Amino acid sequence: MARFYKINPMATPKKSIALRIILSIFAVIILAVVIVLSWASLNYKHIIMQRLPGIVAKGSDSLYHVSLQDIHINFFTGNATITGLKLWPDKQQANTLRSRHQKIPVTLSTVSVPAAEIYGISWMHLLTSHSLDCDHVIVHRLEWLMEAHPHPEDSLFTRKKSGKPMIERITIAHGDVQQPDVTYKYQDGIHF
Repeated sequence: MARFYKINPMATPKKSIALRIILSIFAVIILAVVIVLSWASLNYKHIIMQRLPGIVAKGSDSLYHVSLQDIHINFFTGNATITGLKLWPDKQQANTLRSRHQKIPVTLSTVSVPAAEIYGISWMHLLTSHSLDCDHVIVHRLEWLMEAHPHPEDSLFTRKKSGKPMIERITIAHGDVQQPDVTYKYQDGIHF
């Protein structure tokens, strides 16, 4: 006994249209991701060099300044290279904050990093949980000067409440500091 099924000629075009719409949406999403990554690859250096000093100043009540000679980021491998990183305190701003009865750190640091390599950056964690997680960091020829200027009244001062930071946590699975030069200098000039 042969069975004959009636084919609905309208079912095939509906499936075809739905498939075209889904493929078109998928293509638009892929194109948007490629455009964003291409734009980021071309413009990240300018954005970081322009915004990093403001981010550090805002995050430290203008107590610290930062400069960067160059940065190279490979978004696809999650690696980065930084050269000429310098972080230094503004001692005049420290005195201004202290005169306003705002708590400042007892020890102010000056840091110089001629070169650093970062491997295995998790971009997804950075975007979703504001956590900078990486597998390995190598810091070359770190120079770190810590100057302590204790003031007993600092403990009485209030700390200004700040908003939510851009990066809430930094984790490094493995770190190497090659040829470091760390100096701790107390107010009366004794070196340790």
